[in-house]
Amino acid sequence: MEKIHRREKNPQGRNAGSIFRNPSQTCTAGYLLEAAGLKGASMGSFHVSNQHANWICNKGIGIPKAEDCLSLISFMQRKVYNKFSIQLQPEVLSIKMKTIQDLPQKRLHILLLKGGVSSEREIS
Repeated sequence: MEKIHRREKNPQGRNAGSIFRNPSQTCTAGYLLEAAGLKGASMGSFHVSNQHANWICNKGIGIPKAEDCLSLISFMQRKVYNKFSIQLQPEVLSIKMKTIQDLPQKRLHILLLKGGVSSEREIS
């Protein structure tokens, strides 16, 4: 029952889920982000959900760029740090690579959490 209730409260549409880890059991990232006034903040095709401040959603307009999402995450971290002196730690990590030569020489473990809407959705 708890799982169904949580899904109903989560923002709908394309999103990355929770962006930051909770700093403690008594202080949630969502609370800090909301208290810092970040609901609705946006960069490019991404915005902080008005429903839950720890979620970044795709507006569905324009071409989404990783740089915009990463800039929004950094902006959110700075705002919370400036207001509360707490450094939020992302749950979602990104590896920026320009070419195949930039790949690390060690084996990567990659988990795809959610595929997009396309003709190859079943494959992803």
